[in-house]
Amino acid sequence: MAEKQKAPAGPAATEKIGTERQAAEKSPARITAPERAPTETPFVGGGKKPRTGQKMPDYPGVIVASTRSTNSNRPSPPATARCSFATGRSIDLAYSSPQMNGRKIFGGLLPYGQVFRAGANEATSLVTTADLLLGGKDLPAGNYTIFVIPNSDKWTLIISRKTGEWGIPYPEGYDLLRVDMSVSQLPSQVENFTISFDPAGRNCDMRIDWENTRASAEFAEKQ
Repeated sequence: MAEKQKAPAGPAATEKIGTERQAAEKSPARITAPERAPTETPFVGGGKKPRTGQKMPDYPGVIVASTRSTNSNRPSPPATARCSFATGRSIDLAYSSPQMNGRKIFGGLLPYGQVFRAGANEATSLVTTADLLLGGKDLPAGNYTIFVIPNSDKWTLIISRKTGEWGIPYPEGYDLLRVDMSVSQLPSQVENFTISFDPAGRNCDMRIDWENTRASAEFAEKQ
């Protein structure tokens, strides 16, 4: 018996097949999931760390560690101190200046025997264009940060090789040198934390004044 041939599909059948095909293409099983953004990991200071090759975005409220804010409206505004030698070389300090605000500072807010960032906010920077002697120890020209350890009878000045960081925590393992600072009492209270220099020939006496205390260390330009 001859095989019965199928009748060709008419317009209605063709339209039905097309409709079924479109429905299948739109079904959830056929929809391609949108491409997911690469995972970004948080980084210290808030915001997110950019992927390799991307420019670091600006995040509101985030201070880049290597850049000291110039906003004088901060609770501890920026300040500077400079000592210029007769040779034209100099020492420059950049720090932030906190206030007492009725608080007991040394032995209170700042416990004796603990490292203090010598200011507030970013680490206090010291840049010298001269080779120096500090407490009889060599301090080559360069860029450093300073920290101090207050005590009632003497302080310790720390010169650190690590630069551009926030003032806390103290970066252990980067000390270049430590020297003693002499301590004296001021005749009246100093409200704002202040660093200054008293130049004398090839020497510069660095003074840290706050509350009723002055701590001093002498920098000498090497000949």
